[in-house]
Amino acid sequence: VGTSPTQRAGVNVAGGTIRVEAVGGRGKQVPVNAASQTAGTGKLSIKHAGLGTIGDGGGQLSIRAGEIDLDNGWLFANNIGTTDVISRIDLTATSRLTLTNQSYISSSTAASGQAGNIWIRAGDLQADGESAILSGASRGSEGVGGSLVLDVTGLLRLSGKTWIGTDTWGSGQAGEIRVQAGRLELFSGAPMSSNIYG
Repeated sequence: VGTSPTQRAGVNVAGGTIRVEAVGGRGKQVPVNAASQTAGTGKLSIKHAGLGTIGDGGGQLSIRAGEIDLDNGWLFANNIGTTDVISRIDLTATSRLTLTNQSYISSSTAASGQAGNIWIRAGDLQADGESAILSGASRGSEGVGGSLVLDVTGLLRLSGKTWIGTDTWGSGQAGEIRVQAGRLELFSGAPMSSNIYG
């Protein structure tokens, strides 16, 4: 947790793997070399802080929790090299995933390697306050953008200029967006887009 928007904290891994499991109690066994198939019941809160991987091929970011709360927080896996499909973001929040106050979840490529996919499974997903969930390609890149999959069993609510997209500003193709939700609510300029601007 950082102290303010100008005094942020972060953990950045160069092309590696970050795995977080909010178990929420005793007795749950957590595998060493892979993410759990079922999430625990604990809560992960990230405020003025973030977790990310960056390098050739990007890296992998896996989170399992009952609740995930991002408040001016960020999660990213960025590919800056020529290697494809190492980077990805895989999140499960069995109860709720919340993004507020310009939080973002991002997977991107800045070179010729492919951007990783983003897979999010949640009971509810609510995003507000100019937050974003993006998988794409930066300006000048040649790699293909990653896909974005949102699988929400309950309410998916986007408001306050939240942006969901797989847009690319390079020469590669944009990834697809797949959304499944029990209920979908879109408010006040919360677009979903898959565009090529390069």
